[in-house]
Amino acid sequence: MDEIFGAKLGKLQASGLLESTEDGYRLTEQGLLLGNEVFAEFVGALTE
Repeated sequence: MDEIFGAKLGKLQASGLLESTEDGYRLTEQGLLLGNEVFAEFVGALTE
């Protein structure tokens, strides 16, 4: 996951939209409000 999405994960964490957990990653409260933008970041990473 980090190999494909590493840069996006870091950007989203720095923006306060995503946080890491023991099991992986999850949306923060702010990330839940902006879930479509978070999703778009991952879709964009697949097309790069």
